[in-house]
Amino acid sequence: MGRIINFVSAKGGVGKSTLVYFLAHKLSEKNYNVCVVDGYFYYSSFSCYWSNQKDMKSYLLGEQNMFYALNKINQCLYFAQFDSVSFDYYTNMDMIKYFVLKAANNFDFVLIDSNLFDKKSFDMFLTVSSEIFLVTTSDICALKNSAKLLSKIKRYKREISVKIVLNKMKIIGEIEEKILSENEIEKLLKSEILFSIPYLFKHNFFKMGNKRFLKNEIIQYFCYAVITNKNVKNNYQKKYRGLVGFLRRKIYGKFE
Repeated sequence: MGRIINFVSAKGGVGKSTLVYFLAHKLSEKNYNVCVVDGYFYYSSFSCYWSNQKDMKSYLLGEQNMFYALNKINQCLYFAQFDSVSFDYYTNMDMIKYFVLKAANNFDFVLIDSNLFDKKSFDMFLTVSSEIFLVTTSDICALKNSAKLLSKIKRYKREISVKIVLNKMKIIGEIEEKILSENEIEKLLKSEILFSIPYLFKHNFFKMGNKRFLKNEIIQYFCYAVITNKNVKNNYQKKYRGLVGFLRRKIYGKFE
């Protein structure tokens, strides 16, 4: 049975859908069979990435089998979209739950992009998930909201594995404000950080939907961390510490 990884966040704009997009493509490049499940009913959070022609309405009505209802992105990557405005997905939650479990029997990875603000679908996806990846930034407000979300998840499903993906991580010594170290963040959230992405990375290297950034080394490290389920933050941070400082000085003129 494949791994069902549920990507969640306590607020929008932290890069959750972007990370799912890049991870799905990178895993498929490595010949893993991947199914991305869009947890945003009636509007697709991936519309800026993929031009999709199908939604899951026909499958839920029993008109098509699973693979015909999925959007095929490439040979190893499929996408499940719940985008039909003429269909009530909420009366078919049991069928959607069954679909995710069935997909796990046919794919190596099922990546769920959950919508926290839709309580019914969020809770349903929690019940079928084998792992939770909480995407957050390192600012105090985001971390406090993430701590509350983690507490809720643990009450709902106590034994589930939860890892932190820290996006826009600020590095001590490169900015002038007080920030938390990764060890302090792990103590605050009571969960292990699987991966962290330097603060300036998104602003200088990420462009949504631009596939040439799939070759970026940090994306490859992130993919490796997910496959092995091991923290590999020490393998790249020394290299990118100098790069982050250089870019900050060039962009903002903050010479030390």
